[in-house]
Amino acid sequence: MTGALEALFHPRGVAVVGASQNPDKLGSVMARSLAGFDGPVALVNARSAGTATGFDASVCDAVDRLQAPIDLAVV
Repeated sequence: MTGALEALFHPRGVAVVGASQNPDKLGSVMARSLAGFDGPVALVNARSAGTATGFDASVCDAVDRLQAPIDLAVV
């Protein structure tokens, strides 16, 4: 697939904005659902910066500070 929708259907990386350490919250569910994604999954939460319990990734406090190429954000 080529064109304007390429990044939507085949993103290089995904950001979960509002990632939560609470397993009952949507941000945590979304992060877990992306566990099999081949590219980087960036977790973003301004109140929980650092390492999130239950995830192998650290949590960034702002989207503009992410280092990985992110084509898609789950908010």
